[in-house]
Order: sequence, then C-alpha cells, then structure tokens
Amino acid sequence: MWVKVGRNIKHCRKWKGLTPEELASRARINLKRYKRMEKAIVQDITIVEAFNIKDALGVSQEEILPLLG
Repeated sequence: MWVKVGRNIKHCRKWKGLTPEELASRARINLKRYKRMEKAIVQDITIVEAFNIKDALGVSQEEILPLLG
C-alpha cells in the first residue's frame, strides 16, 4: 500500500509541476521525510501529513490514498 501512496503523491506532484522541495515546504513536512514518503521508505504517514500533502497539491484524498479494504 505505501508504495502506491508514494507513487500517487509523486505523480500528483509532478503533474502540478512542483519539486519535492516546494511540496515539502507547502505541506510543512521535513524534506528528508517527504522524500522518504515518495520512495515508500516511511510507512507511518500520519493523517495530518497526508492531509497537508493533499491540500498542498490541491487534490482529493482519493487521488493520493488508495482505498483500504
């Protein structure tokens, strides 16, 4: 699941024309942690981080978080 989340975030970031640095700053997330999220190394993304990323990208939560179940 985390690999898909990372891919979705990266895809949306590139689609919006943002660098990792820009998105991390807008989402108020440490750059190193953000880069590890994109690579699915971090597997404990908090709901606050997920919503900050979603808001910074201007996308719906469904676009970055795969359905659970």
